Amino acid sequence: MSKSIWIGFISLYLTLQSCWLSSTPPVLNQGRFYLPPEYAPVQAVMVSRIILDDDSGYQLLRLLLQNEVNPWVLTPSPLEFSAVRDYLRERFQLKAETLARLKSIQVSTESLWARD
Repeated sequence: MSKSIWIGFISLYLTLQSCWLSSTPPVLNQGRFYLPPEYAPVQAVMVSRIILDDDSGYQLLRLLLQNEVNPWVLTPSPLEFSAVRDYLRERFQLKAETLARLKSIQVSTESLWARD
């Protein structure tokens, strides 16, 4: 597995762990967007399609879905997102209601990081 994917997994793990440990969500201005700090609880996780170039990326998505996290995948096209869902369904026998939590944001990116 490449070094950049390991770094991505470690970063995601630390972010998720800090989200679960934090007990006080930030105060939000009603109707405004904000960029939460890495320690703040979040309702979803975004990953780039590029993370799926290695099989461990699919393992990460499987774990997120099985732990009731709502992952968003940055994909360049709806067709590619459909292929990701089909692969997860076939490889891990995930149910339709589990896969329904997987969402797509149609963005073409060359980065592993959703914030880049």
